[in-house]
Amino acid sequence: MRQAAEKTGDVVGDGTSTSTILAHAILADGVRNVVAGASAIDLKRGLDRAARVTIDALHAMARPVNTKAEKAQVATISAHNDPTIGALVADALEKSAAKASFQSRNPRLSRPRSTSWKA
Repeated sequence: MRQAAEKTGDVVGDGTSTSTILAHAILADGVRNVVAGASAIDLKRGLDRAARVTIDALHAMARPVNTKAEKAQVATISAHNDPTIGALVADALEKSAAKASFQSRNPRLSRPRSTSWKA
């Protein structure tokens, strides 16, 4: 479970509580089913199918974020509803010529900063 939480934090930067709860439920139910006689291989195949269905559903729900306001909204939510950080990220994304992403390694910055670069 620690690995699931760490990987979630590394990949998306948030959602560690959700991934930990899901990992625990999958592990607990998986062990219970295998102890009751279920095939571990069939269980793994079922989990793989469920993951594919979930990913496909998320892709179907996804929509592009194009405007600066939309970028600021997403960034604000990702920054724990901090509109200052959201605006800085949206501004930096608008200044970049290519698609870009940001990841904060230190969420406790004393003051936000914006960095410009050539894309």
